[in-house]
Amino acid sequence: MFPALTLSDDTRSRAEFKAAMTLVRAGLVDEAAWYLLRLSRRRPRDRGLALLSTHASADAGDYAAVAQLLATHFVGFLQRPAEELLPDFYTLV
Repeated sequence: MFPALTLSDDTRSRAEFKAAMTLVRAGLVDEAAWYLLRLSRRRPRDRGLALLSTHASADAGDYAAVAQLLATHFVGFLQRPAEELLPDFYTLV
């Protein structure tokens, strides 16, 4: 079963996260994706952040980052079927 993912308060309080959210609101998706990817590399155990970073990277067209994030954080769901996958999980793949 795919886990329920959330962002920790610590992640939400990080400068990179706040910058990314500001950039998204300004329509600067590529820049926001960069900050989220940077933060997710510094917080490798935060799967909620990894999923958010994966979506942002896909929206920014950074498919190398998408592949790296999926392989690093969600490889188990690529290797075997899982219940309750996100509707767009295989679209990201």
